[in-house]
Amino acid sequence: MNPCFKDSDIHLLIVEQNHQDLTLVKDFLQPLGITMITANNCSNAIQLAVQTPNLCSIIFTTPLEDLKSQEIATFVRKTPGLEVTPIIFLTSLSENSDEVKATSKFQAVDFIFKPIKPHLIQNKVQILVELKKSELLLKQADAELSHWHHLFESVFKYVPIAIVIADIKTSMIESINQTAMNWFQTIDNTREQLKQIDNTIATQKFTAKLTIDLLLHEQVKKCEITREEINTQSGIKRLYIINDISRAEAADKANEAKSSFLANMSHEIRTPLNGILGMTSLLGRTELQPKQQEFVKTIRLSGEHLQALINDILDFSKISAGKMTLEYTTFDLNEVIEDLIMTFAAKAQEKHIELTYLIKPEAQISVSTDETRFKQIVVNLLSNAIKFTEDGTVHLQVRLKSQRAPMLSVSVKDTGIGIAPSHQKALFKAFVQAEDSTSRRFGGTGLGLSICKKLVTLMGGEIGVKSELHKGSTFEFSLPVEIVNRNPKHFTKGILPELVEKNILVVDDNSTNLMVLRQYFDGWGASVTCIDNPQALIEKEIQITHFHLILLDYQMPEYNGVQLAKRLRKEYGVDCPKLILCSSSNDIKITADIFDAIIYKPVRASILYDSVINTLYNGWTADAAKKQIKPRRKLKQIANTFPLNILVAEDHLVNQEYMRYLLDELGYSCEFANDGQAALELIDKKQFDVVLMDVLMPVLNGFQATQEIKQRYKEKSPQIIAVTANALKGDKERCLAAGMDAYIVKPVEEEQLIRCLKKAYKKLNKNKKMDLRNLDSNQNVQFETNEAVLIDKERYLRIPEPVRIKLNKLFIPEAEKDLFALENALKQQQHDVVQKIAHKLKGSAANLGLVKLSEVCYEFQLLAEKQQNASVESVEQLNQVFLQSKSALASFVDEN
Repeated sequence: MNPCFKDSDIHLLIVEQNHQDLTLVKDFLQPLGITMITANNCSNAIQLAVQTPNLCSIIFTTPLEDLKSQEIATFVRKTPGLEVTPIIFLTSLSENSDEVKATSKFQAVDFIFKPIKPHLIQNKVQILVELKKSELLLKQADAELSHWHHLFESVFKYVPIAIVIADIKTSMIESINQTAMNWFQTIDNTREQLKQIDNTIATQKFTAKLTIDLLLHEQVKKCEITREEINTQSGIKRLYIINDISRAEAADKANEAKSSFLANMSHEIRTPLNGILGMTSLLGRTELQPKQQEFVKTIRLSGEHLQALINDILDFSKISAGKMTLEYTTFDLNEVIEDLIMTFAAKAQEKHIELTYLIKPEAQISVSTDETRFKQIVVNLLSNAIKFTEDGTVHLQVRLKSQRAPMLSVSVKDTGIGIAPSHQKALFKAFVQAEDSTSRRFGGTGLGLSICKKLVTLMGGEIGVKSELHKGSTFEFSLPVEIVNRNPKHFTKGILPELVEKNILVVDDNSTNLMVLRQYFDGWGASVTCIDNPQALIEKEIQITHFHLILLDYQMPEYNGVQLAKRLRKEYGVDCPKLILCSSSNDIKITADIFDAIIYKPVRASILYDSVINTLYNGWTADAAKKQIKPRRKLKQIANTFPLNILVAEDHLVNQEYMRYLLDELGYSCEFANDGQAALELIDKKQFDVVLMDVLMPVLNGFQATQEIKQRYKEKSPQIIAVTANALKGDKERCLAAGMDAYIVKPVEEEQLIRCLKKAYKKLNKNKKMDLRNLDSNQNVQFETNEAVLIDKERYLRIPEPVRIKLNKLFIPEAEKDLFALENALKQQQHDVVQKIAHKLKGSAANLGLVKLSEVCYEFQLLAEKQQNASVESVEQLNQVFLQSKSALASFVDEN
């Protein structure tokens, strides 16, 4: 029942010949929000009033067509349907006039005397509106009550349970339904049966229900009795509810006999069948001719098919008879799902179907439920998906719906034949398939989904399907589970330090594969770029040298993975990132000079993790890789030396946490905005020095937000640093063209971030008279580098050994010459020369992984660009860093 009506649902009829007066009245009543209709004569008004629903009143302005108010009232009251409709007359007559007195005798008639007071007419009409609403609610409630009354009468009359109401004192039967009359046949017999019930209750301890034998249809039947006492206006009555349970017991016995028969038959069939399958297996191992091998294979497949049918029928009979019991065990979801996926890998490969799976991070857990039945449901859904898919993809996904009352959700999506809407409702019924032709084409009994439905229901869950004919289907079921352990495996523990700073490129023309791999790498904290067109690598639309690893799919249009890898190796040589091939075929062979590893589909998370770690860390194990990860340096004084208020505009939670961690290591606190619009709102409220701006965000992207900030604040705007995973040609130029002040590629490296923050600090302090160019000439610049690591061992080891040996021999003598030339240029204040030498030395040091030396050289380069001199202490520090780097490099070379 609708609990209320809106003001606009109520109608008011205004009858007025004068347009100006009509407009005035409507203006007065406009605030009420009701719907107003108009008429300009009495006849038209009556016709409209009869047709208009929810009419609260009719307002007449007199005189109208030379009719007096009592004549109008008489006309209205004689019209069927308007006998009690409220009438308001707007008149210039006095309150004591004969016409007013005569009209007032009519029911529901009121007057408003001119000049009209707005509040008066508003109040009167408002009262009538509320009265109309109340009237409508009462009518609605009455209709609802009448509906339920008729419904109760129907239920009472035809429910297949006997219901009798009798007076507690006189035992007179006051009400009896049709079933009771059919069973007891006469009122006298009914009274006798009720007496038997009362006597039995009197001699037994009666709680809520009683089972006794009664005479029904002249036969003794076992009945379940409920007797209640109820208070009514005419006294206390007894309510008897009598249910014939003899039929149900007979049905239970029949079901039990049927189940027993099916179990026995299943056993009798299964025993010789197992012998057939066993002997067929042994026969297949002997020396047979090709034709005989084909016969043996046919026998084996037919036997396995028959065994599957027997299992389905037995399970169905067990569930139907209520004999199926659940056994709760604890198991690791990752292991179970991966094992099930690998079971179907060969079948999917035979049909050239992409079989993929994804376990969401929140579902990387161990759970307690019936493992056997859980597997049975998943196997059935996967089997159907592969069976009914001729081309495309089958994707399984596992997620956790709720953390408080955990519901495990498993979906299987395919690109198969699909199911027509008319067949979907009956799909989970026994012996039903999508179409009759399906049974002939694909085989099966139609029991599989029925068993799934019954098992899911037995386990307290739900199952459903969404499908479109000729496009595919998605079956999803949810089960309540108990979470026993979260993150049981290392590769399921979210962000992993050994992968946080790794740039990974995935190339695959299948969007589902890209989605799965992206979610794995995102979850581990790596920076992943996915492309579905290998041509982008051929045409160098994407820069690959900054990637640590590239995953190539084997089967792609135009270029397969092997062809693409050979071309990349040839074009980039030693600068080519490490390569891993992903293939659905076990027949693909690779050589070490092309690929560093191969992963066979469907890609398992554990295998993917091990292969990536093994590849990135030169054959080391995951444990060894973690040991190699150098601990993050404590750089808290960076924030003290370069104090900044920082805002991070980033919509990805994982990236937010990583930026929080990096900035905290540098001693900075920061605030976060989830999109460009939120960043603008925060900048309006608070002054920020630096905005680390993600490029791709909802609402306002990074480019739009930057342009708006620069337009609003002009020279007072914060320094905006683009933070993006984009590595395509021209991305940096696009960021700078949008007004951004600097550009960082994800994953953000500590040194890169420090460099950008230092630059931002120096730019911001130009207007505060702290710019280096405004310092006194005697105040030469000092800079902090004592926290930088001397050598990046990982970067150094990535250089092929022959190249490393050559670079080691060249670097030291060349660097010594460059340092001598740099000091001479500084003494002569040849800033252009200093800038070139510092830039050259910075690059060569960086190539060998000498990050501290590279950073110090970069500081000298910046000073030279600004036509500034470095202090004597700074030059001494540069020489000291060089000697330290030289010593560290020699020691590390000896160790390796």
